[in-house]
Amino acid sequence: MSDNPPGPVTQHSHAARLLAVEVLLADPEALGDDVLESCLYLMRDRLHGGTGGMTGPAAWP
Repeated sequence: MSDNPPGPVTQHSHAARLLAVEVLLADPEALGDDVLESCLYLMRDRLHGGTGGMTGPAAWP
């Protein structure tokens, strides 16, 4: 058995999400999807601490 408790590791999960978004946005034209690109920019903003214009329960912590 693992000594680590089950559940999310928020600090590492946050860093992993941010890295994944940054990698995908490194070449936004290669995505070939303007909606996906826009969503990734919003996600990056939220991960950096902004809300991307969203408030309430839908906004990321």
